[in-house]
Amino acid sequence: MFVAQKEPKTNAPSVDELTFIQARNPIKGSRPEDELPGLLKSKAEPRLIVGSAPFKCGAEESSVSRGQRGCLRIHRLSLAPYRQALKRCFFEPTEAVVRLYNRLNEPTKQLVEEWWERIETSRRFSEHQIEIIAYCQHLKPGDTTLLGLVAEVGQGMVTANNGRFLGYLDGTPRAEGIWRRREILVSNWQQHPRVGPVFRQLLSDHQNDFHATVEPLKVQFHWKDDLGLQKGEIYRIVPPESVAVPEDFDRALAFRKSELEETWSKSPIVRDYYGRLLLEEHGDFFTVFTALFASTSTRTVSLRELGLQPGESYHDPSDSPRVAAIFNGFQGKRHWVPFRKGDTEGHRWTTPDPLYIDWTDSNVRYLQTAPEARWQGHSFFFLPGVTWTRHGNHVALKGRLQPGCVFDANGSRLTPFGGVVTTNELLAILNTDLFSYIVKKFVKNTQDYEINDLRMAPIVIPTVSQSEELGSLAKLAIDAKEQSLKHDEPTVSLVRDCQRLTERQADAPTYLQPDSQIVLLHTADDCLAIVELAINWVVERLYGVEGLGPFNEF
Repeated sequence: MFVAQKEPKTNAPSVDELTFIQARNPIKGSRPEDELPGLLKSKAEPRLIVGSAPFKCGAEESSVSRGQRGCLRIHRLSLAPYRQALKRCFFEPTEAVVRLYNRLNEPTKQLVEEWWERIETSRRFSEHQIEIIAYCQHLKPGDTTLLGLVAEVGQGMVTANNGRFLGYLDGTPRAEGIWRRREILVSNWQQHPRVGPVFRQLLSDHQNDFHATVEPLKVQFHWKDDLGLQKGEIYRIVPPESVAVPEDFDRALAFRKSELEETWSKSPIVRDYYGRLLLEEHGDFFTVFTALFASTSTRTVSLRELGLQPGESYHDPSDSPRVAAIFNGFQGKRHWVPFRKGDTEGHRWTTPDPLYIDWTDSNVRYLQTAPEARWQGHSFFFLPGVTWTRHGNHVALKGRLQPGCVFDANGSRLTPFGGVVTTNELLAILNTDLFSYIVKKFVKNTQDYEINDLRMAPIVIPTVSQSEELGSLAKLAIDAKEQSLKHDEPTVSLVRDCQRLTERQADAPTYLQPDSQIVLLHTADDCLAIVELAINWVVERLYGVEGLGPFNEF
């Protein structure tokens, strides 16, 4: 809670001034609701002292006078910083906010003015990739940029029938729940006067394969009223031996190369040119593809005539197995791949999700063309990135590593772009109190962390040593979180790493030093708390506000 009031103008020339009273105080026992009326009614001016750091508003400076009465924090300043702020946002003018404003406001405003129309949607980002890459190549440590310029934002696909395509890995707790649920469904269907005969016939036709009976039953009977299924219920269990491995990606490329080469050799439009290219390039598929693909820019031939789908490209040999798997799926016995949805439990760093999608060639074709499905975000599939929990009312953003996978529309993700920051570095920065503090103070203060809020968030490029430190600390945090999720005792190596961090944290600001209970490192959560404090310290130094926190007011 705050109260702001505009100072009355005097005869002397002056700018408009603002008295900002911060009446939201987290200190236990404070009663701002009792103290605020007294302050507003008092005729005595509160004692204010000019702060050490003034706002830099263009060529001018604007000082801030501060004081305190009881639990109320009082600030007096001109309106200029607010009028010149990004999005004309309103914030408490603390010492830390002044430092952040002076470092970030003008660069961020300039970047938004220059780049926002080119990055505000995934489509526009894709259209301007060449320009963005050129921009990223000129960034250097200490520069301020927008998150949306160094990480591409994407929303995943919609299957429109999770039960048909998704399953949980056998041997996991979720799969155990499905086994128990299956017993109930089988019993109910067997006893149902209309469903029972059809169900038994389907079991006979499919050699007692329960999975193969469900979709045909859903065609003949109402999924809820007759079958007792829940909306989007997942009923499939994935055998570990059916999960795709790296060799299957190579195999997907081999199949796709064979298909394309056959298409090119039979096409009356490209076969002559294709034959010449084969001789000139000694049969190298990737060089031949690049030459044929170049013909599409001159409209000599279309993507369809080359047998390609929009976005399907084999310019990069190292990335081609991934591309082939995205657009064509897998053939053979291993065809299940990890699938990620939004995390309703709001985990940070990583999440236990044994969910998989049946990525066969026929299923991929269906998902690409079915009107009820939504084929989007596929350029990010099977790449590592960062996802986050959208809702965060008065709490910091909760970012998680999203491994190479297929993901749905509830699992929006950031994929590092341009080689500026790695996935782990980005994850570390996003999971700090300071990053959320900046978003809430300068971008938008609502309960949700929307995609465009993150796109517009200012990021400071770390030095080489800071990058290495953030990357290693993020890896340590993920390791600690994984052990916590399994309810394991922390490993010896994790405890030793955290003990070294604890020794270093003795030089950190007081609020970033672990308390005496945590340093005992009894649990993986204790270890994670140590690592998170260390990451917060690194990022405070990165943004130039070390020791001005804590930055936990959202």
